[in-house]
Amino acid sequence: MTGKLAEPLVRAAIDMCPSSYEISVFVMPIDVASLATPRSIASYLRKIKLEDYDLIMVSGAIQGSMKPVEDALGIKVVKGPKHAVDIPMLLNTYDPRRLSPDFPADTILIKEIRDYAEKILKKTETSIASKPHIEVDGLLIPVDPPPIRVISEVTEAHLLSEDELIRTVRRRIEEGADILGLGFQAGVANPEKVKNFVKLIKREFDFPLVLDSIIPSEIVAGVEAGADMVMSLEAGNIRKVADKIQRIPA
Repeated sequence: MTGKLAEPLVRAAIDMCPSSYEISVFVMPIDVASLATPRSIASYLRKIKLEDYDLIMVSGAIQGSMKPVEDALGIKVVKGPKHAVDIPMLLNTYDPRRLSPDFPADTILIKEIRDYAEKILKKTETSIASKPHIEVDGLLIPVDPPPIRVISEVTEAHLLSEDELIRTVRRRIEEGADILGLGFQAGVANPEKVKNFVKLIKREFDFPLVLDSIIPSEIVAGVEAGADMVMSLEAGNIRKVADKIQRIPA
């Protein structure tokens, strides 16, 4: 059971559910399902021929216990996941009759949700090699996602000390970056700083590193120091660095 705004998402999710279930979608006359109350749910369900059903699943975002609804109507009423996209995973991995009238399915199925998501991610990752992609220090990046790769760029790196740079890079990696970006002062060439910082990062971290610079001398210095990819190539610099960047994506 859902509200009017989520109806298309719920119906799309139901289409992905196991065929062993016969599922009907009830749409309450409200825009957002989470605004429904146990009383309004019971009132709505009284208009439905419930003897044709074994169980009613409402949105996990609805506040309050569904136990009064169960008692009033004589049918099991449980809270499903908060997000419609999780309904197929739920019905593929869990018996909905074991769900609670009090707690969203998300809180009960934390491990199942995580395992299901990891399974999808693993399948997606293994499919990249068969699709158009580029490789940055061993990391495959599909031309047409998913998965999406996150580049976290340390801008104005020239203003940081080596210790500050190391701390910043470590934090970005811990926060979930897939690739680290390194940017320097715009319009001012500082190839020596670029070379030293790229070498420092590659020495301290086994992690993909992208250099973001349009200055030819910085691009060359960064690539020679071990940068795995170059950003910001354009007509004004590409001819000056082309012979230096042939081994890496750019």
